Amino acid sequence: MTPWIAAAVFAVLGYGAGWLHFANLARNVALLTGSAEVPMLQALGLAALRFALSGAVLFAAVQFGAPALLTALGGWLLARTIRLRAARRESDAANGTPA
Repeated sequence: MTPWIAAAVFAVLGYGAGWLHFANLARNVALLTGSAEVPMLQALGLAALRFALSGAVLFAAVQFGAPALLTALGGWLLARTIRLRAARRESDAANGTPA
């Protein structure tokens, strides 16, 4: 695989891993801050899954060189930005703050 094809593939994989990472983070925060009693093992399991997935994608990207790693991180950060904006809109809507 050429470095530029690997970079394109890892940009998409990085975005997907980032999206899942922050979706899982939001779920974990909701579990830990909700009124329902959540087993600590479940919360720790979600956190471990989140780190393992992100680490696996970034480790695989390293095997293909710097362009793949940088584009994977760029995709991951793009997913972070999108998820944070969506969370902010949801929070503002719930609090009655105009957008």
